[in-house]
Amino acid sequence: MNNQAMQAATYRRTSDWQYVRGMRLLDLASLQGGENVLDLGCGTGQLTFELARRVAPMGKVIAIDPDVERLKIAQATMPPDIRNLTFFEAKAENLTQIADQSIDLIFSNYVIHWIPDKNSCFEEIIRCLHPGGRCVMELVGELMPFLRDVTILTGEPGRKLVNKFCCLTQNEWIGFFKQNNLIVEHTDWPDLDFEFNTFCDFLDWWEGTTHGAFLRTMLPGDAIQQMQQQYADRVTFGGNAFQGVVRKPHSPERSADN
Repeated sequence: MNNQAMQAATYRRTSDWQYVRGMRLLDLASLQGGENVLDLGCGTGQLTFELARRVAPMGKVIAIDPDVERLKIAQATMPPDIRNLTFFEAKAENLTQIADQSIDLIFSNYVIHWIPDKNSCFEEIIRCLHPGGRCVMELVGELMPFLRDVTILTGEPGRKLVNKFCCLTQNEWIGFFKQNNLIVEHTDWPDLDFEFNTFCDFLDWWEGTTHGAFLRTMLPGDAIQQMQQQYADRVTFGGNAFQGVVRKPHSPERSADN
């Protein structure tokens, strides 16, 4: 098993909290049977399968992710009852597999904070949505100080990883949506709370969720031992997410303020 495959497997094993958040986001999406859905950054597929079931039998789901190894896990674990789901390797900024105005709902759970070129990403989102279609998303609102502090202990690789978190404030998101003539139906800035039984459990999750951009082997010699002693009982930290629901206007004349 190569390193990318190992990180994908670790991500699948340690990403329960994202699944829980994603199930809440699914409820917010108010899916209807027969809708066509794009899962933007499907990962290893647990939420994608839920999307497919909620729009079946007439609705269809297209799921994209740039991580080939995560896609392999999703395809290998797809339940046999699901027949309305297609996977593609793709980036959110370049959705050439998706036809114009063909999607009712774009669903994205903890992905968009990784995307530096949000203008290109939303150009594609707007192109793919049919008039009146919606995008429902949750993502990191700000990189948690604990994650930042641990990550930059690795030096230059850690600083590069920290800089990959392309986060906006809630007000910046609202302004961005309005500039793109999207109707803002809902925004929130919910608290995120993380708890791991051991520091090694935390490291497993952080390696997996960062696609291996962070590795514990990058930490200086005695850092892990010191942190294991410091966090002997458990590791807890918090931060904030951004949650949003936006809709493409039915006509280009309609303002995002209406």
